[in-house]
Amino acid sequence: LSVCIQASEWDCTLEGIEPDPSIRLGFRLIQGIGRDDVARLLEARKTSPFLDLQDVIYRSNLKRAVLLRLAEANVFSTMEPDRRKVSWEIQGSWSQLPLFQTSRRDEPPLTLSAPCPVQSVETNYRTMGLSVGEHPMQYLRSHLPKNTFGLGELQTLDTGRFVRVAGVILNRPR
Repeated sequence: LSVCIQASEWDCTLEGIEPDPSIRLGFRLIQGIGRDDVARLLEARKTSPFLDLQDVIYRSNLKRAVLLRLAEANVFSTMEPDRRKVSWEIQGSWSQLPLFQTSRRDEPPLTLSAPCPVQSVETNYRTMGLSVGEHPMQYLRSHLPKNTFGLGELQTLDTGRFVRVAGVILNRPR
């Protein structure tokens, strides 16, 4: 399960009922987010769940750059699935100006074209080093030369045959 503003902790956690729990990714996976920032966010969430993005901005008192990084990592997807709309709202937020901290803007909704799935996967890898969505090879395989195989297909091929293999290393052993 992806990092979620309402459910994630600093570390990854298990959710669901045995024998098939799910792993909820933690904020620690988001590159460029510090533990102190997440502690502030979690402390604000303790009192009650966040109502909306403006509530997160107001109660967490995080810097705009941190909020934008969280938006890029799509942690607000339970509030708004399009991370670009969230970023737009954060950019226009007045909450960090003392005079307007309790004010809310009433603007017409932003209309954007649907995000490109490839860009979503790329953004996930850039911000967290992984994606809980589609596998990146799903979008690349059709552009590869013929006779290029995935690892799973190798066992079905004749021994001694010359082949090309294409894939993405998702986890490097240390």
